[in-house]
Amino acid sequence: MKSNGFVKTLLHWYANHKRDLPWRQEPLPYNIWLSEIILQQTQVKQGLPYYERFITLFPNVWVLARSTEQQVLKAWQGLGYYSRARNLHKAAQYICNTHKGVIPNTYAQLLKVPGIGPYTAAAIASIAFLKPHAVVDGNVIRVLARLYGIREAVNRPAGLKQVQALATQLLYKADAGTYNQAIMEFGALQCKPQSPPCSICPFAEHCEAHRSHTVHLIPHKIKAKPVRQRHLHVLLAGPAKGRYFMRQRTSGDVWQGLYEFVCLEHNSATLTPAGQHASHKQVMQACGKRKLLKVYTHKLSHQTLNVKVYTVALQPEQIPGYKAYTIKQIKNLPVSQLTAQIGHDAGIF
Repeated sequence: MKSNGFVKTLLHWYANHKRDLPWRQEPLPYNIWLSEIILQQTQVKQGLPYYERFITLFPNVWVLARSTEQQVLKAWQGLGYYSRARNLHKAAQYICNTHKGVIPNTYAQLLKVPGIGPYTAAAIASIAFLKPHAVVDGNVIRVLARLYGIREAVNRPAGLKQVQALATQLLYKADAGTYNQAIMEFGALQCKPQSPPCSICPFAEHCEAHRSHTVHLIPHKIKAKPVRQRHLHVLLAGPAKGRYFMRQRTSGDVWQGLYEFVCLEHNSATLTPAGQHASHKQVMQACGKRKLLKVYTHKLSHQTLNVKVYTVALQPEQIPGYKAYTIKQIKNLPVSQLTAQIGHDAGIF
């Protein structure tokens, strides 16, 4: 399909089907940047309330930069992929320190900002600053791979290179921002991952995947490595009624910077002293007899957490590495969705 015809049809579709989103109503660079970070690996429906929350709590880059990481993580709580929140905070500080609070307006400068990669840089540069850079995200990959029948695995360099070349070739440079939003919107609403409504697609007669009945097979991806299985044992322990031991998770693992209850990782679903670190044995001894409260299976993108939660018989005065918090204090701490669910189910908050 010729690029002129593709662009004309796509922009016509977009004019009639685009969603009314707040960052489109007020396309300020800060709003565009914030929306793009929130929508990384997140659907609009899920991300929209977080965008509105952040705009309310952190209305500009200066307010965001001057906030604490804990405040940013608390606002992000429940959205997942928390490195985005940490990088968002670092990026705000970088922009204020390096660019006097003005978001960079070139692709090259944007790539230097923490948390901004090629896709996000292209999106901000084109949508906020009208620079001619093609966006390549999951939606764009799916649209172009199906339309042009790309059989290479798109999660490998060769396949991604083909898609990038097509995206650059088709880019409508006269209005790159609208074009990029249009093709991403088309992928989200029309050329969906599962069971797309091809019968009403304006590109159906030109689409290689549709003509060859391979829509369900494209884009092709090489399967990722098997998901890692982990066994976590959470102890709801505290020095007194209404107080619980918690700690802030450190770097090198999931949920960095978030708080959790006493958590022991074991190589099996059964928590026994055998094979435990000396510190874990001390915790188990200090907490006394355990009673299983609930079992959770929490799936992340690269691992599955098999979690058992226990109440304990004793009230240890202290647990190394943990600090006792009141329920009121816990409610203000940033926690993962899993920890929030555990606390809710246990009647803590």
